[in-house]
Amino acid sequence: MSLTFAKVLFFIAIVVAALWWLFTIIAGFGMGSIGDSLSPYGSSSDGTVFLGIMAILFGWILPALFLVGVRVGLEFTVATIKTAQNTSILAERENPR
Repeated sequence: MSLTFAKVLFFIAIVVAALWWLFTIIAGFGMGSIGDSLSPYGSSSDGTVFLGIMAILFGWILPALFLVGVRVGLEFTVATIKTAQNTSILAERENPR
């Protein structure tokens, strides 16, 4: 895995996290309207606004944790590959064929 491939994977993860947050916001506003339509007491927009605002304020937390996990995993993978490459170079120096 080259460093540019890791950058591409991280960019894809950023796009996925942004879409995740966007869908959370849409679902927050949508779930409020679904709940209001099922209510026997009529419709009010308070539930829609509350869930939507909560999605905007707190919906970013799980996508951010996802990005942290992806970044740590990519850094670990790149470091492992670089270590293996450097180890093989040192082994070639000590034991030339």
